[in-house]
Amino acid sequence: MERTVTIDSNGLSLFGIIHTPETNSPGPAVLMLHGLGGTHIESHFIYTKTARALASRGITALRFDFRGSGNSQGDFMNTTPQGEIDDANAALDFLMSQPEVDRSRIGVLGLSMGGFVAACLAGQRQEVKALVLWSAVANMGELLDSNTDDMRLAQLQSSGYVDLGGIPLSREFIEQAHQIIPEQQIKQYKGPALVIHGSNDETVPVEHAYRFKNALGDQARLMIVDGADHVFSSLEWERAVINETVNWFKTLDTAPVAR
Repeated sequence: MERTVTIDSNGLSLFGIIHTPETNSPGPAVLMLHGLGGTHIESHFIYTKTARALASRGITALRFDFRGSGNSQGDFMNTTPQGEIDDANAALDFLMSQPEVDRSRIGVLGLSMGGFVAACLAGQRQEVKALVLWSAVANMGELLDSNTDDMRLAQLQSSGYVDLGGIPLSREFIEQAHQIIPEQQIKQYKGPALVIHGSNDETVPVEHAYRFKNALGDQARLMIVDGADHVFSSLEWERAVINETVNWFKTLDTAPVAR
């Protein structure tokens, strides 16, 4: 079953879709967080496919659009890392309030910037019992610095934003990106994590996956998809990533791993 939902986040209405399995008893659930400039569907429908795969295995899934993205309210120019973390907290609270969800069995999946948010959320919220990071950003400030040339710096000074491939990043976004460090925040997370990254990711270097692995130690399992790009753009890569992710979240059926 799939239905559209509206999530309130600090007065903004966020658009979401919740996928529920055919069961009457409360069960595990996964919150899905999309990337920068992405939506609840993501490239080649990989989030739609993943949510449906989770529901087919008895796991409720909620995918939604961050403020200023997709069908949600807000202007992307006002989006910040903390704003997206606030949205993720609101979506997590909404998911846990659903009658088909067992609040003690919650997982989070994040792609790219969504992985940045997922890492921070897992470090802040004890309710998160399982975590999967796809092509996740361990340090956004460093990543932005490596992609900012003199022309972009001049644009930031004159206009107050940087044009990142048609995505406007405000001065506040950039400042917060240097202040909020996911690879540090994730150290507060106590559960198991699966870190998946393509070896040929040109958007977020594969080094970020190793940084998350180092931060988590034995809590995390690292899966490097040979040859894969940032969003796993082939049917073979996609199948491998979705299958591994769904199987990982099936651990929500058992007691969570703790350190």
